[in-house]
Amino acid sequence: MDAAALAALTQGSARLGIELNSVQLERLDRYVALLLRWNARIKLTSVTRPVEVVDKHLLDSLSVAAAVSGVRDLVDIGSGAGLPGLILAAVVPGLAVTVVESIHKKAAFLEAVRRELALEQVEVVAGRMEEVVAAGRRFSAAVSRATFAPEEWLARGEALVAPGGRLIAMVVDGATQTPDALSPRWREGFATARVEDGRLSGRALVVLDGRLA
Repeated sequence: MDAAALAALTQGSARLGIELNSVQLERLDRYVALLLRWNARIKLTSVTRPVEVVDKHLLDSLSVAAAVSGVRDLVDIGSGAGLPGLILAAVVPGLAVTVVESIHKKAAFLEAVRRELALEQVEVVAGRMEEVVAAGRRFSAAVSRATFAPEEWLARGEALVAPGGRLIAMVVDGATQTPDALSPRWREGFATARVEDGRLSGRALVVLDGRLA
């Protein structure tokens, strides 16, 4: 990353309440380099200026960090370029992350990042969400950034969440979104629901918590 991108990352993460150490900064710097290098061969993002990668991808992913506090393991469905899953794995201590991506070229990128950043707690699954559900796998938390509309994700993602677990939807214009509007049946599956301000312009999180058995 250049100086402007690094400054944007450190300042933006601080606004999110995250103080990045040197190891975490190095990981994220290497991630950006890998993303832009691979993007020249396969389409991972339309954003190619490092400072914009920081703003639109890294900080957006880091806005989920507070919502996975205390979570043991997380699945990221349709991870694409590893957003938010790989970014969270690079920053949140002790968090095991499974990134699921059905496009094999993108899954190869995820595996390259996992290997080069030494993210031993990351598992890359080259497949579809339905295969993970059919295998009976359940996680402490589940998130998807851009694969589904939020209301569809809240309806479908529940199948991946273990009892007592958490389902996270990343939404735009959070002030106008409520759990009831996005998922009117949430009371049947979860103990609580809330909207969390992601502290970034235009982004908020809908968090369904305490999945019922």
